[in-house]
Amino acid sequence: MNYFICSTHRTGSNLLYNLLYKSNIAGNPLELFLCLEAEWRNKYPEYWSENQENITPDLFLEKIKLMGTGDNGVFGCKMMWGSFVETMNYLRNIPEYQDMKGIDILLDNFSEPKFIFTTRRSKVRQAVSFVKAQKSGVFYKLRSGSSLQDKETKKLEYNFKEIFTSYQMLIKDEMNWIRFLIENNINFKTIVYEDLIKNPEAAVYDIINFLEIDIPEKKHIEPDIIKQSNELNESWVKKFKNDMLSKGLTVC
Repeated sequence: MNYFICSTHRTGSNLLYNLLYKSNIAGNPLELFLCLEAEWRNKYPEYWSENQENITPDLFLEKIKLMGTGDNGVFGCKMMWGSFVETMNYLRNIPEYQDMKGIDILLDNFSEPKFIFTTRRSKVRQAVSFVKAQKSGVFYKLRSGSSLQDKETKKLEYNFKEIFTSYQMLIKDEMNWIRFLIENNINFKTIVYEDLIKNPEAAVYDIINFLEIDIPEKKHIEPDIIKQSNELNESWVKKFKNDMLSKGLTVC
């Protein structure tokens, strides 16, 4: 079976990927569309040889199917709106896809896919988390990670315009996903970040049940990724809300 995770940045998609992968029955739902870029292909030499700097759409599809498929035949792929649009445009280089909608290109290559949609209730915290990750270069933190990652955040400075720009972008991308899912009459499963972090294991088994994947033996799944948010995040959230309030605007 095939499934796609429709995400925006900082909605727990890295945590969700880690949990699904560690289940050993839900494929390898990496952000596979990033492999359009040679930089990303080079991170997976077991799939992409060094001489594959220039690839064809057919080869691209072949490789990402291999990368995302687990031993039980389940394929998973995480998608951000921007990389989804870019990839669909790239695949339209295949003559028969030239005038196809994105959903139809997916359906032609992945039989009866299911869709998961990730979201976050607090868009301000989402935007702050995104800006902080961009500034620090730390997009996720492993349980075994060193304390150096925490020290890096002390050098970061609050910037209203950066957070406001990210706030707009994240909401726009989320609305694009919602429109895509609704206009194409897709039955999808919604995962809310704030619920996911409270009980990650329950959330991942809820998804596995939605995907109708056979569970040979239910096991405890301990995530490798841990929460990054700290006092700095909350400080920026408070400053941003106050800055917006000073303009007569209330944001959540």
